[in-house]
Amino acid sequence: MTESSSEVSWAFVPADLMASVLRPDPMEAYLIAHFRNPDLSMTEVAAALSMSRSTLYRRWNERHTRSIHAYLMRLRVAHANWLLQERAGTVTQAALESGFSSQSYFTKVYRKQMGWPPSAVLGGRIPG
Repeated sequence: MTESSSEVSWAFVPADLMASVLRPDPMEAYLIAHFRNPDLSMTEVAAALSMSRSTLYRRWNERHTRSIHAYLMRLRVAHANWLLQERAGTVTQAALESGFSSQSYFTKVYRKQMGWPPSAVLGGRIPG
């Protein structure tokens, strides 16, 4: 998955991430450009940015209140939620297209962040 950030529709980005999408630091920019890759690792991110993993984590934590993993999961869930709202396929397709390697893990993360299962979005049963 080599899709660049300029090819992604940013309609899915929630307000709490919009500032980082509009003016990302190099770490955020890499995550934004590659979040849909299910094999993305922090080792890969660090290498792409010419730093060690420990330096990546330290620099991330100096600039952000949310962990790098939490930021990545937030991007992925937001993108999947947008796909589900657009009725762009099944829950499994939304999970895979958003960088999750399994639908079960996606459902667990989605439910924790959103408060309801992703199937509720497709079924029109989102609590109001």
